[in-house]
Amino acid sequence: PGDIALQTSIAVGAVTAVIKEIPTDIDHVVDKMIDARKDGKRNFIIIISEGMGPDYGEELSNIIESRTKIETRFARLAHIQRGGSPSLRDRVLATQMGCAAVENLVNGQMKQVMCLRGNSIISMDIYDALMVDKLMKNILTNEEEDTIPPNKFYEMKKI
Repeated sequence: PGDIALQTSIAVGAVTAVIKEIPTDIDHVVDKMIDARKDGKRNFIIIISEGMGPDYGEELSNIIESRTKIETRFARLAHIQRGGSPSLRDRVLATQMGCAAVENLVNGQMKQVMCLRGNSIISMDIYDALMVDKLMKNILTNEEEDTIPPNKFYEMKKI
């Protein structure tokens, strides 16, 4: 959900992180910026999760500038964070997952997704992987949860 935005805001010392899961009082943020500006602070960073929608960042930038008279610039980082060069770890992990996927295919295991659990690469049914994703995002419906056997549900929660 908003994990990347929260982690980024901590790493860069942002004024706040705006994520869908936690309501943000924009008036409070603007007031903090105005007070900090009076105390000599010149630069402010606000991190906005993609979950807020495609136009939210630009709209917030305009609100802040009109209310604080502080020049604002909006930058969409999604393209940068997804388009950067892979690290050594990224490349090794991708190669290991690719090898595991080919082994699965050779052994007749179809419709599998490669996952990282701790330091181990595991495979799981694609449907189960989609359910794990929903479980982690807290969007798994009661009806979907009821279709999962208890022992499998327990295993999914461990991932």
